[in-house]
Amino acid sequence: MNNQSGKVKRKSKIEDLIENYPALGVVRYEWRWRENRSQKWRHPKMNIKIQMADPNAMHLQAKNIEYEDRSYVIGNNDLRGTRQEYMCAVNSDDRVIAILNWESGEHEKMSKDIFNIVNLESVCYLMWVQTIEWYDPASEQREKETGGILFGPDRKGVELNVYIFRRPKGKTFQELIEIADKEKKEREEAYLYFPKEQPAFPGIHKALREGDKMHAFSSGGGLRVVSFSNIGYGEHPHIEEALKHLEEDYLAGGRPYKKVYGKLYPHYLTGASTTTSNLDCWIRQGNTFDCWQEGDEIILKLCGYAEVHVPDEVSKKVKEILLKVEWEDVNRGFKYQVEPFVFANDTVGISSKVISGPKGKDPFSYKMTKTGRGQNFWDAVKKSFEAPEVEVIK
Repeated sequence: MNNQSGKVKRKSKIEDLIENYPALGVVRYEWRWRENRSQKWRHPKMNIKIQMADPNAMHLQAKNIEYEDRSYVIGNNDLRGTRQEYMCAVNSDDRVIAILNWESGEHEKMSKDIFNIVNLESVCYLMWVQTIEWYDPASEQREKETGGILFGPDRKGVELNVYIFRRPKGKTFQELIEIADKEKKEREEAYLYFPKEQPAFPGIHKALREGDKMHAFSSGGGLRVVSFSNIGYGEHPHIEEALKHLEEDYLAGGRPYKKVYGKLYPHYLTGASTTTSNLDCWIRQGNTFDCWQEGDEIILKLCGYAEVHVPDEVSKKVKEILLKVEWEDVNRGFKYQVEPFVFANDTVGISSKVISGPKGKDPFSYKMTKTGRGQNFWDAVKKSFEAPEVEVIK
């Protein structure tokens, strides 16, 4: 387009993207804003990323912050923001044909659910839209008058972060959903299985041969921490990576903490809430393990707590007949009485109380160990999980 000076006005990068993906223009138009009625409409600031859809794009979940919430997004110049996230489905004509929104409490809803309201075959690409509306902080007086609203009365700006997920060549959205569901299931059930990756750990084996003893535990923030009695330290949100850091630190001769964490690796603050294996889950639960070598064998001892569970057949019987039933834990010498109770939604549950048992023992939990012996570290780990529980008697 020519202006009055005869110069050609160049299109912005955003305008170029809108020309290629017209649905972006629709979103930008919908989120126009003005601070008050006397001002002209303004376009929101837009940040756009275009990528091929992957399984992660199928399991996105909105993390919305509403105007009335007691939280906010932090911006520049002390601005506070609300946040709304949603998924759009766009067809080959660049028309938005479906929008998936999240209401409060819809924790199980995922971005893949947009295909419940639109034909999967009609979708050309997906748009994940994150909208942040910026406000000044509320004054103390405003907070009192409004019952705790944290935002000023007028919008100071709107920011859009848009991710365009194009359908990858050679795959359908349905195939991506199936892969995503499978990977999610594997993550959720990882605590049941042995670590997939088992590095050789020559440094760890050398340290054990030379008499070092390994100890692993969970920090107050849930970090997985592992160290040698002599030289070597590692920490990470997951135990497998903490062991790699231990290996590296031992081979380096031991290094000051501040030269490793915050320098070579991030300064981890907390451990992960999800677990990657049975060993990671063991430490995540607040248990520990020790590892050392005797002769040609590596010994690994899991140290933790076990809970007493009512046998399934007893629990099932109580719920069926709705009467009290007694059962005995022969190994620990306790007798219990199990009785039914009914929740408000008419679901039947059970409760247990102790009838008799040895003094000085906790009837519902106890400290125990599981010890395995192997030819290498991972063999010892595997054998320890397969080993029987041994109650620790003080």
